[in-house]
Amino acid sequence: MVLLNPGAVFGHQFNYIQFFLRLRVPLAMAAIVFAILGLGANFLGIEIAIRGAGDAAATHPITALCLIGTGLSILRLNRFGQAPLWRYLLSGTIIAVCSTRLMQAELTQIVGAPMMDVFGPIAGFSGHFSIESALVLLAFAMAGLLRRGLGRWGIAFLVIGLATVFNTVLEISYGLTFFNGGVAAFSLLAMGSAAIATLTSYIHRPIVRVLFVRGGLGRQTRIMALAALMIPWVGGLFLHSVREFGPTAALYEAVVVSVIAWSMLIILVTSAAHLETSDVARRRAERALLMVKRIDPLTKTLNRFGMSEKLETAWAEFKGGGAMFGMLMLDVDYFRRINDTFGHGVGDGVLERVAATLQPQLRDHDALGRWSGEEFLILLKIKAQRDLDVVAGRLRNALKDVNSPFPAGLDGEPMSITASFGISEMRENDDTPADTLMRADAALHMAKDAGQDHIVT
Repeated sequence: MVLLNPGAVFGHQFNYIQFFLRLRVPLAMAAIVFAILGLGANFLGIEIAIRGAGDAAATHPITALCLIGTGLSILRLNRFGQAPLWRYLLSGTIIAVCSTRLMQAELTQIVGAPMMDVFGPIAGFSGHFSIESALVLLAFAMAGLLRRGLGRWGIAFLVIGLATVFNTVLEISYGLTFFNGGVAAFSLLAMGSAAIATLTSYIHRPIVRVLFVRGGLGRQTRIMALAALMIPWVGGLFLHSVREFGPTAALYEAVVVSVIAWSMLIILVTSAAHLETSDVARRRAERALLMVKRIDPLTKTLNRFGMSEKLETAWAEFKGGGAMFGMLMLDVDYFRRINDTFGHGVGDGVLERVAATLQPQLRDHDALGRWSGEEFLILLKIKAQRDLDVVAGRLRNALKDVNSPFPAGLDGEPMSITASFGISEMRENDDTPADTLMRADAALHMAKDAGQDHIVT
């Protein structure tokens, strides 16, 4: 009986998509923490300069509350299923507040209307609710609401939010003001955290996924995206430092840098997304071909390679998530005698009967495979070790049932088949799945030595 070589099969590859999906919760929490720190610094009168001495930017209470609401919305985001009502209400409130701020700013620009008191210094807090903050928070709230039904519009709002965060960094770098400025350091950190967290919620879309995929395409896209943002920014900053520009010229310079950077980035990511979509179609075709290699042609169950993949996945879930798994290794009794007496054609029919009888007794997420010769391996997700004994007993009785429609349906002649079972479960002190397999194999040997048709744990 040949056991699995764990070094050849159970390797793990780093998955950027899974990594960034796991980052979503810490980033959402970081956005909340930065917002609270910014609000506390404002209340205590602590100024953290990000443009140099004299900058009075502070995290406004409304900015902090909207950032906290955005963080909570991202933190409780469900990738699947219906979003809870409170998330819609929270996002709707943020959208209403930010829209009011933007409309009020537009009225101020057109007719000179004064800024609403609630958006300025209030209750001992300094600073104001900046247009940049309102635009970013509005964009992220809209992106969260439109993620499922209107994903393309959601991506458009996501791009607006990301561009505004980047432009805020630009205006800080150039010492300029695109809108009305006043973005505090903690507010910017919170918005940056929320930006990446919101980006991960769209990772299922090709135009976003391409930034996180493994392989040459993903690596090239990430390098080029970083270059598209950094080169215009650093180049413009260098020119700004070596040559003096007037306020108007410097503002135009920053606008040109932003337009160039985002035009390059959008063209790059869109092209890469088309390539990634084509690559996904190619990989699906390759997986369809590989699936043929994972199926045993005689029994139509998984072959050794297919079962090894299932074991690798279960092992990762066992070690990472605490799920319990067990293995049943069974060997058809007297199979060699059947082959020698009746021929290999009859022996193949017996193996077909075994597979056809076992499969209906298992759940959809259980794995059944032909491990070698007349041996079958079954992988089960369990709650307790005794579950394995129950399943093994049920399978043994099903094989011996001469009234089972499966044996009769194969060659028209019902036949009682017996098998011996070896049982083992994954344990914390196991180094690899091969340790569990070795115990199941040893238990199977003991069952065979006990006189066939036995179950040994």
